Formats: sequence, structure tokens, C-alpha cells
Amino acid sequence: MEWYESMKALINQTSWKLALHGALILSWLPVKEADLQGYKLYYGNQSRRYDHVVFVGSDTTYTLGNLESGKHYYLAITALDVHGNESDYSNEITAYIPSDKTPYEQLLSMKSYNYPNPFHPDREVTHIRYFLKEASVVSIDMLDHSGKKIVTILNNGHKSPGEHSEDIWDGRGANRQFVQNGVYYCRIQNGKDRTVIPIVVIR
Repeated sequence: MEWYESMKALINQTSWKLALHGALILSWLPVKEADLQGYKLYYGNQSRRYDHVVFVGSDTTYTLGNLESGKHYYLAITALDVHGNESDYSNEITAYIPSDKTPYEQLLSMKSYNYPNPFHPDREVTHIRYFLKEASVVSIDMLDHSGKKIVTILNNGHKSPGEHSEDIWDGRGANRQFVQNGVYYCRIQNGKDRTVIPIVVIR
């Protein structure tokens, strides 16, 4: 199995997002070899010293729960083929799980994201997650790679302060047809504040 070329995308694209109740949503690009068995997730509280390992199957998104609040976690992914050969670690990523004592300003600074990402619109939707410091009017649009709007998800919706993840995209444009595979951009407009989230569609 030629791991080097396949793992480059995996190494460069492994990422995490913070979900509700201290869970982490991890995502990465797939290894494309036909003899792939699946992926392993390694994690712990010290860099490159992983106390835990989980075989996560062949999906490229995994939600890791039951993590301790107020702690940093270090995580890496490997790929495994059907013969038991295992790749090197992906890039190591670090995540902090906030506690009840984490300042609200720090929570607000945690970047917006969507989950799952990448996502498969023929069998799931993706949730858009963001924080608001105060009650606001929010608009959410999906854009293609050229910046052209393809569909509006939320038009001047009134939102309360705090965390939001109720807005979703089903992978369809304004014509209700599924979009093509590729990278799209979710634009969240909150008054003068604007956030853009890249979303990968795989069908």
C-alpha cells in the first residue's frame, strides 16, 4: 500500500471542532487505497504520548465524547489496511475542553464551524454552529467557490445569546438539487460581524 501519497491529504486536513457537552468532532480526508480497512484515533493529555486508541472504522468523521473539562487533549489519526499495516501518525492536533469556569469571552472566541465536515448530503445534513454574545439578527448563506450565493439558509433570523447549532444545510442549492462535490462556503452575517466556514461536500 503506497501510504505516502495517500497520507499527505490526511496529515494536512485532520481537524477538530468542539460540540455540546465537551465532545470533539474530528474529521479528515479519506485514504483512497482499495485495501483500506479503516482508521485509528490516538489521544491523550500529553503530546505524542497517547493513552487511548480507538478503531473508528472507515468513516472520516468521528465524535469523541466523555472527555474531562478543563483539560487539553492531543490527538492523531492513522490508517490501517486489511493486512494489518498501519501508517504513521497524522499531524497532531490539540484541543481544549472548556469547563464551567471558562470565561464566556473565551467561549465566544472559539471559531464557528459545521459538523459533520466533510458531509454526504444524500444521507445526512450538516449543522452550523456559532456563538452570539448578545441577541442578534443573523443571516446565513451558502456560496460556491467563486463567492456566488447558491442558497439562503437563514434570512434575518432573530437569535438569542449563546451557542447555536440548529441551522442546517442539506447540500442542496436554491433549485433544490444536490450540489456537486467540492468545497463550499457558509457565510454567517451578524450585524457588522461576518464569519465564513468552508464546507466539504462528498457524494
